[in-house]
Amino acid sequence: MANLCNIDGLISPETDARIPVLDRYHDRGVIAMGKVESGTLRAGQKVCIMPTKNVVKVEAIFIDAAEG
Repeated sequence: MANLCNIDGLISPETDARIPVLDRYHDRGVIAMGKVESGTLRAGQKVCIMPTKNVVKVEAIFIDAAEG
């Protein structure tokens, strides 16, 4: 895995955000859970969910059950 991290552009905060959704549930809206594979995500940011191309706003980010 260390070799993959050294490839330029593979894991970079400047690339488009790619976050595979691992799970989701409904609680006052939809909460999606996943691991950031590349890019940067911030609260208030608008993102496009693929493959449906729905544009949504990131309301909050939780990291290991702590709000970020």
